[in-house]
Amino acid sequence: MDEQWNTWNINLTEITGIDLTQIVALTIGTGDGETPDIDWGVTDDIYIDDIVLYPSYCVEEYAPAGDLTGDCLVSHEDLSYITNAWLREDSSAVTIAAANPVGLWLFDNDANLLEATIGNDLATGIYGGTGGPITAAEGITATDGAVMVPLNTYLEVDHGIAPEPNKVNEYTMVWDIKIPAASAYDETYRWVALGEYDTENLSTDVDISVIYSKGGVDSDDGLFGTHQGWSEPLVQPDKWYQLAVSVKNGQFYRCYVNGEFAVATPAMSVDGRYSLMETFHLFKDNENEDPDIYCSAFAIFDRALTDQEIAGLVPSTLLKGDINEDTNIDLIDYSTLADQWMDEILWP
Repeated sequence: MDEQWNTWNINLTEITGIDLTQIVALTIGTGDGETPDIDWGVTDDIYIDDIVLYPSYCVEEYAPAGDLTGDCLVSHEDLSYITNAWLREDSSAVTIAAANPVGLWLFDNDANLLEATIGNDLATGIYGGTGGPITAAEGITATDGAVMVPLNTYLEVDHGIAPEPNKVNEYTMVWDIKIPAASAYDETYRWVALGEYDTENLSTDVDISVIYSKGGVDSDDGLFGTHQGWSEPLVQPDKWYQLAVSVKNGQFYRCYVNGEFAVATPAMSVDGRYSLMETFHLFKDNENEDPDIYCSAFAIFDRALTDQEIAGLVPSTLLKGDINEDTNIDLIDYSTLADQWMDEILWP
């Protein structure tokens, strides 16, 4: 075993001849516990940090590859997941466009990164510093384009949705984004700005963010949401995700990560803070919490999409169903799932 910290998961059912309910103490050491004549010349020190006794529970890193739902069992739920994603396209250009957004920006045209695939072209702005030019980058796949938006630079979206009654109160936003580690951990706490609704008072704080904690309190993964509430740690730096919010002010504000429901924050009032003016800003904040970010697609809908509709937007490259990671969910992935059918991994 390497000279580093390691995790030992010991299944207590492997311990025979002992009533596990009567254990009051544990002795930890090396060897088989019975042989007295140990060669002391080949022994060494062992450092122990934590000892925890659990009831049966799921250890994700040891789960079968076919366990797509995270319950440590390959079952009908996993079959349903992979069936719903069967032969799905590997690009948001197809999955999102098929859902009829009112605005879609794919950042594939290096000569005009602000060009709209559907709707109006974007504009750029600078707030809180010198800013810098947006630049072309590689997206989720080698053939997919993206834009890198630097610190203090933001994108302005002219969505074209009719207000009801005074502002837009029902909509869905979708981002394909990657947050560099430097953007996540530059400070002790970092709010990485995704969206700002108030385009009249530029000194207002960001409305949609991913929050990171330097060094991690519970996890180094980011929390996705709004000032009204946050998800569990779900968004790792330097990795592509599809994030989405489905909003109907006065009723709900729901957040999603890779098509899966993440958190519902308290609904804000009609025409209130989370209502849209004629334009809004992407990747803008008033306190330099808008660091470098990569975006390969952004879309807006004039309706609040359902859980099922949002799950259908995610390209195959971001889905767990691509078990062999060849950018397709196909017969090879089905074969893996079939080979592991009803396999279960629980500890201890």
